[in-house]
Amino acid sequence: MRTILVVEDNTYNMKLVRSLLQIGGFKVVEAWTAEEGLELIKKHTPDLILMDIQLPGMDGLSATRQIKTDENIKDTPVIALTAYAMKGDEQKVLEAGCAGYMTKPLDTKCFLKDLKAYLPKGEDGGERQQAFTGRKTDQEIKVTHEDRFYSNKILIVDDDPLNVKLLKAKLSMDTFLTIEAYNGHECLKKVKEEHPDLILLDLMMPGISGFEVTRILKKDNKTKDIPIIHVTALDSNDDKARALEAGADEFLNKPINTKELLTRIRSLLKLKKYQEQLSTRKKSESYFLLSESPSPELEDISLKVNILVADTNKKDVDFIKKNISDYSNKLLVTGCGKEAVQIVESEQIDLVIMDIPLANMDGYV
Repeated sequence: MRTILVVEDNTYNMKLVRSLLQIGGFKVVEAWTAEEGLELIKKHTPDLILMDIQLPGMDGLSATRQIKTDENIKDTPVIALTAYAMKGDEQKVLEAGCAGYMTKPLDTKCFLKDLKAYLPKGEDGGERQQAFTGRKTDQEIKVTHEDRFYSNKILIVDDDPLNVKLLKAKLSMDTFLTIEAYNGHECLKKVKEEHPDLILLDLMMPGISGFEVTRILKKDNKTKDIPIIHVTALDSNDDKARALEAGADEFLNKPINTKELLTRIRSLLKLKKYQEQLSTRKKSESYFLLSESPSPELEDISLKVNILVADTNKKDVDFIKKNISDYSNKLLVTGCGKEAVQIVESEQIDLVIMDIPLANMDGYV
């Protein structure tokens, strides 16, 4: 059995990582500080280390540098866990000696697959890969860079090639991989083949309209959770109502404002990731609590969380409530910025979903 050392000071993150690793069949060793982690490395000789960057006392990168100077443990791959995903941070992580990094909140759907790519070859901690010597080849860095910064796949669907080209240009400013379809039938085919993370969908197309494509995708259990943004020249309230009834997650009018487009995409992708995390927590809890020898430490993993929705738009609030009510223990709603701050200060809130325009105090403040 492979051993993985997790160095993390956040209780929830530790429990989530522990659950995922145990599902993957790994032995887990836990440390809550970098200093404790350095001691446990020598005792347990782990096959891989998951190192939080922001730690009390010694930070994770300093601990990694210390590991890479010790002849006995320098070949142990270290994966940084960080809440940041800036390009400059990747360079700092690699320069400290890490083999790569994973951003928080963790993508629970891909976590084990991504982790295994960093593990040394061989059974039970056998022969280590040559790549884990603290240095990477240019090709390895290029692959890491592409995987890290182009992980969200966006499907653009429009019968006008010029509109597709325009949307691709707008998305090129951010970290997205784009694929295209030029009618409804091609869209449905691309969804099955490419499994996009989000769809930008025109409504008025020959053959199958965007409304019908949305209804088909939202009725299919395999595709119903893919966020869909309707991008159209239609702007009446009736059209927006039809879009929401079909199952669209957002509605944007042409010509598209780039900043608004990117903001909506990021928000929907973030919400989708949180939904996947909460679903994984539910599955992992069921897995462990139904096993013959459940760990007592897993019994207090919360199945549901407390969520605050700060939004003045009733339709948006109703949509959010509909999609996350199954995951919430307590769901609070306010349209006032000051009240949102007061709720967070007085209640145990695990997640805040916030719009920017709010009464009294906007979302930025």
